[in-house]
Amino acid sequence: MISSNTVSNVKVLEASTKASFQNTDSGAAAQLGPNGLRALNFISSSSDNDDDVVQKVLDMGGILEGNVMMMPGGQTMAIPDTVQSDTGMPQVLVRWGMLASFLVEQQLPEDVVGMLEKILQDIKAAVMTTHNMLV
Repeated sequence: MISSNTVSNVKVLEASTKASFQNTDSGAAAQLGPNGLRALNFISSSSDNDDDVVQKVLDMGGILEGNVMMMPGGQTMAIPDTVQSDTGMPQVLVRWGMLASFLVEQQLPEDVVGMLEKILQDIKAAVMTTHNMLV
C-alpha cells in the first residue's frame, strides 16, 4: 500500500455523496472477468445466502462479446473477446450502482466485508498513484 503522503497534485475525476453512491442508476460500469466472478462465487459461499450470486450478476449485466476500435480515417476494427472460450467464464459489464447495491444486499460475513474494504482502499491508492495517466 502506498502512503498517502507520497501523492500530490491529485485531480478528482468523480466524486459522489453516499446517497448517489447507493443510487443504482449512477456511475459507470464495472467489468468483472473470470477471476472477479470466481471471487464473487467464493465470497457468496461464505454467506448464508444459497442463491447463485454469479448468475445474478451475469443476469444484471451484459456479457462482453468483443470491442470495436475506431481507427484513423474512420475504419473500424472488431476484436472478439475470447475469454469465455479460453476460461469457461465470461467477462461481464455491470452498472456500478447496481453491483454495489447487490453486494450490500448479500449480507456478507464481517471478515469478507473487511477484505472488500481493504481491496477498495488498494484500488483507490493505485488510482491515486496513476492519476496523471487518467487525463
